[in-house]
Amino acid sequence: MSYARILGGLLLLGLLTTGAARAQTKVFEMTVLGFKFGKMVVNRTLLPDSTELYTLHASGKATVLWIDFVSETKQEVRYKHGKLLSSSYTEIENGKLKRWTRVRLEGNIYRVESSKGVRSFTEAPSFSVASIYFSDPSQVKQVFYEAEANYAPVKYSKDRVEFTTSDGHRSVYYFRQGQLQKMEFHISIAVVYMERIA
Repeated sequence: MSYARILGGLLLLGLLTTGAARAQTKVFEMTVLGFKFGKMVVNRTLLPDSTELYTLHASGKATVLWIDFVSETKQEVRYKHGKLLSSSYTEIENGKLKRWTRVRLEGNIYRVESSKGVRSFTEAPSFSVASIYFSDPSQVKQVFYEAEANYAPVKYSKDRVEFTTSDGHRSVYYFRQGQLQKMEFHISIAVVYMERIA
């Protein structure tokens, strides 16, 4: 095979792979009251147009205080050039829609539609809960909480980030060498633990 053909083939391969989306995936195992009850999968995909797409899907089934508890959470967040474009959050509990929130940028205003009504805000989020799974939050003062479409102040100490959201839930994230390893979510009926398994 000629040098020109090899070079042409490498150039074509480079062009094909440059236009393709690049993805990262992390998987966490969920535990409550010492029992494993489900998994959460988060993805970050860098699209050819420089959009960062974050997706989250968590599902699990457990019995807490003699009550069967089946939950599913889905989230999709889009950033471009460090600025939020849109986010959607859906939470289903025991087969019923418990909470949902959609945010989208319209000009310079973010429009929020949710199970709590319609509103808007202007401060552009640059770091949200979705970002924590793939980025170092040590320099961040506040995090955008997609579930409620508002901000929570961040407390940071060595290898640990903590914040309390507007719905009263305390979240703690633990890092090792800048990589998220485990989390604690303090909700009304129990503490949910998540540990990275992939």
